[in-house]
Amino acid sequence: MSGYDEIESILRKRSQANVLILDTNNIQFYFQHRDKLTAEFIFAPYDLILIPEWVQNEYEHHSGKREYVNDIPNRTIVVRENEDYLPMLEYRDRTLFELLRVASPFQESQRFFNRYRKFESDELPDDWIERFYEEGFFTRNTETSTTKKNAGEVSIISLCFCLPTIRLRLEISR
Repeated sequence: MSGYDEIESILRKRSQANVLILDTNNIQFYFQHRDKLTAEFIFAPYDLILIPEWVQNEYEHHSGKREYVNDIPNRTIVVRENEDYLPMLEYRDRTLFELLRVASPFQESQRFFNRYRKFESDELPDDWIERFYEEGFFTRNTETSTTKKNAGEVSIISLCFCLPTIRLRLEISR
């Protein structure tokens, strides 16, 4: 089951759902203070915890943070930008393209978008989302990880705009 399918299934069962989108800073803070702020306490109000894949990529190399996230007692879903965002937007590539473009005011990102700006949706390469995350961010490689400056933040902003479209479709179908 894809992240999108699971998210839709959970939201379909609830007329209201409390959703938390985690970023690297939240995870860092919660991990550092886990002895005083238990996961049960922090996550109790939420029905669903979402983590964009690029946020996961930022903490995945740290075994303690990875284990902390794996032990979150609530349903936690890693949302894959290249698999889950388009279904949330009913496969409207141009909408996602513009959403990511506006959320990414960085030189590398804008260079990427300028290359494809005049393309029609059906002219965009099938792997344009992967290309964006590969080419659209300042990249730093270390022995243990590859980080993309602000990729997690762009993913979070975009996810915040994609999620209500699921809820709206569910409301219409009820």
